[in-house]
Amino acid sequence: MLILAGVGVAFGLLPLRQAVPPAPVTETAPAGMFAAQTAPEAQTRVGADDWSQPAATLADAELLQLARRQVARSPVQAMLWAQAQAEAGLRQRMILAVLRAWGEVDPRSAVNWALAQANDVRETDLRAVLTGAIRQPKITMDLLRQWLARDPDAGGFYAELFTRALGAAGDFQAAVQFLNTAPTGTVAESFKAVFSLWMQSQPQAALQAVDSISDPSMRALAFHTVVGDWSPANPGGLAAYAAALPPGEDRSYALNAAVSTWSLQDPAGLATWLNTLPPGPEFDAGVAQMIARTDGANRSPELAMGWVENIGDPSLRMDSLERVLGEWSQTDPAAAQRYVAGAAWLDDQQRQSILAQFAPAP
Repeated sequence: MLILAGVGVAFGLLPLRQAVPPAPVTETAPAGMFAAQTAPEAQTRVGADDWSQPAATLADAELLQLARRQVARSPVQAMLWAQAQAEAGLRQRMILAVLRAWGEVDPRSAVNWALAQANDVRETDLRAVLTGAIRQPKITMDLLRQWLARDPDAGGFYAELFTRALGAAGDFQAAVQFLNTAPTGTVAESFKAVFSLWMQSQPQAALQAVDSISDPSMRALAFHTVVGDWSPANPGGLAAYAAALPPGEDRSYALNAAVSTWSLQDPAGLATWLNTLPPGPEFDAGVAQMIARTDGANRSPELAMGWVENIGDPSLRMDSLERVLGEWSQTDPAAAQRYVAGAAWLDDQQRQSILAQFAPAP
């Protein structure tokens, strides 16, 4: 599924279109509407009560205000008025402004109009409509549920557009409430989009909302999204959060993500935090991952071996030992052999097996 960037109506950044005929309608445009479009003296600022051509210099917010006035009079005539503009950039901005204003007052009709448009503009039109439709959330949510039941693929795409619009407006609770009532398995991308946006602005609220998700698979998806966004931004904060969770899959997943990122960003900070953990599986896994993701550029082999010796899990300890020895043998094989020969924690069989790897080939 296409992942869309931002749903705010950034009219100036959307692709331009050619003038297109409106969907069949029963209303007609006011007499003389099109004749007045190109006369310079007909250009106006916001507040006009006629259908003259607005100034191309109007800001997007001013165009939206004007579109709301004209849609209140007649959505169909407002669309004809927008489509009649000769300059492509202004025409595009006006159409999207009208669609957003239309979506604010009558989501069903506006959506039907957008769906009837050509493939190359339908998505852009729907984004504008659904950005306005967040003012009528109940009507729009009912419409989306019908889409999801009838066509899960297309409905899921429309649901994603709408929930992104809700997220852009800061109404994350409404987005999650809607997604919780959607058919299971049809809104996975929407959950990811909402929680990713939520983490960027209100991370604590996003975390608390994860547990409100009724479907277990969707809850796991939301939690993984939250962790995935949190980890690169603040791995230390994520590690502290994860350490406070009860034992289980969430704790393990969050700790693993935090350590994985932290070991790349700040190995010294990670090492300090690891020293606060009691001996056990989490300490072992953290140390093993830190060693796996660092090398001689981040720490000396002697320091790495000090960490290896503190790993309690025999299998992880041997894996980490072999990793460090592989690096050490490239820079100072004699020092690596001396370490193996004197390591009291190795038994004789392990020692001889490792030292044999340093023997020159016959």
